[in-house]
Amino acid sequence: MEFWSLEHLDLEESLNIEIWYWSTIEQEQIQPYRSDWQLGEIGAQQAMRFPYRLPWVPDPLGYDWSKHDAVLVVGSAYGPFIGGDGRSHEIAPQEYACESCKEFGKIFFTQVIRRRPYYARVGEIVSAVVDSCRSMALFDLCRVAFVRRAPRRDEGGDKVTKCAPELFTMYVESATSNDWLWRRVLGSEASTILVLGTVAEHGILRLFTRNLRDMLISDSVDPTILFKCNSADYKWPAQYANARRKLKHRMEASSPPLLAGGRPNRTGNTADVACSRSAPPDGGSGVLRSVSNRSIACGLQSQLIARRRAPLSKGRLP
Repeated sequence: MEFWSLEHLDLEESLNIEIWYWSTIEQEQIQPYRSDWQLGEIGAQQAMRFPYRLPWVPDPLGYDWSKHDAVLVVGSAYGPFIGGDGRSHEIAPQEYACESCKEFGKIFFTQVIRRRPYYARVGEIVSAVVDSCRSMALFDLCRVAFVRRAPRRDEGGDKVTKCAPELFTMYVESATSNDWLWRRVLGSEASTILVLGTVAEHGILRLFTRNLRDMLISDSVDPTILFKCNSADYKWPAQYANARRKLKHRMEASSPPLLAGGRPNRTGNTADVACSRSAPPDGGSGVLRSVSNRSIACGLQSQLIARRRAPLSKGRLP
């Protein structure tokens, strides 16, 4: 069975609709839509296609993304895919500026997901756990195409992120962005979170740190190995959260970190989070009991960050 299918995607999910209609306001607060972008400038490609005011990208979600046996896949930011200035890209701004989240989802699936090797590779990785995209949510920390203007084609990737870390942090960790990311995590009982690359790894750790107290992230095999994010500053490091657990070890040992603890930083939510593929010992604040063992293939500089045995609270953050 083919992993990617438009029939398996929920194109009218409520949070995605909210992101579609309200992200233009958030974009204006971070970087205004302009017509005078110069070569070398860094920002959202959505803001570079004046007079269009393009919203952020809704998350590709399968209909069963919220179930326990689903997988959440987290990247850092979208690469360049918007045309409109004589450059080669997948979607022209007039196509992007469609009426609804659902209509955009169809265009994005046909012209980006179907064409880019990145999405085929994601499918290969995640198919080790689930049969199709129906049981997956794929979202980036930064829901815009975060790019640097270049003569032929805008440049993207983590290298651009590290050239403008403060700006990238605004896109990821503003109050609204944090709310949307955290609600995406809270909205699913998925037992697996797979992150792609070191920026995404630190980003998801920082997301947990911002929203939970008394949290401990340690290796599921060796609990003395801890995973800490660099939440004290704006830098987005190129190294793993723990040098003793790099991609090679994950691929050979398949021992994901486990997240224990889980009291929310904000009132109005109750949450026990977290889990690894093997059962953590009982005891301690928020430590959970057991989880079914399940293997996963890692690639694309991926790291398996956490396996959750129980859902987080689904209440919206105040």
